[in-house]
Amino acid sequence: MPNVQEIIRDHVSLSISCIDRLYVNGYMPALQTSGQLCDFMRRHLGQPIPSPAVLRPLHDGFVRAAEDFAGRGRIPLVGFERGQHKDDLVNARRARFDKREGVVMIGVAQERAWSFKASKRRGPSGGVHFDFSRQLYVKHYYFYVEDPDWGPATATNGPRSKCAGSGSDSRPSTTASSPTGGPIACNKICDSLGPEQVQAFFDRWSQRLPWPLTPFDRRDGYEHRLWLWQMEVSLTQIFDEPIQGRHFFEEVVRENLDLGRPLA
Repeated sequence: MPNVQEIIRDHVSLSISCIDRLYVNGYMPALQTSGQLCDFMRRHLGQPIPSPAVLRPLHDGFVRAAEDFAGRGRIPLVGFERGQHKDDLVNARRARFDKREGVVMIGVAQERAWSFKASKRRGPSGGVHFDFSRQLYVKHYYFYVEDPDWGPATATNGPRSKCAGSGSDSRPSTTASSPTGGPIACNKICDSLGPEQVQAFFDRWSQRLPWPLTPFDRRDGYEHRLWLWQMEVSLTQIFDEPIQGRHFFEEVVRENLDLGRPLA
């Protein structure tokens, strides 16, 4: 029986390599330090004293917007429990979702992400001021969406995302491409994904979903910048005959039976 290398070399009629999943983080260059946060409250919001009381309405406004958005669209709003496997719950709801585009559900959970925390201090003369430092755990809102171009995707945001940014993981539709149009057509589909498409996805859903940023904030330079946190690549190989697929898997199993076993 031929080995795996020989089967792939001699019996693969078409090989497709494309992006399977992207994890995209959005951060805000203008809100990365405590000094920038104070400037946001003083200069941008016009508040003379940078205090947590200034940020509370922004937090509460985002939470209300998310709840109103869920109510208007009859979208399930679910609080994830500690240790719960999110994908199982989401996949079950996706299976019942019959629209080509829209929000499948919204999940809420306390997750790791850097944000700001205020500490109240009193000066020698009795005056009060606040110090802002980083905190690690914040509440996240997961918007599980169905996108016409990307398919199943998730946009993650939070009431404190003015400071912590936001993220999303998305699976582009090129992973479902079919070779029925020939290798050239398939290659064209895979090559159609670039930075412009990623930015367009982010812009589309950041404008449709509840968002801590307002148009006023964005016009003043408080906008997210995207960077790729993780990229997964999928390799699909089509054999010239179905029997070669069976030979391939049998040979993979045979060649790995002694993994982890001592040589002697």
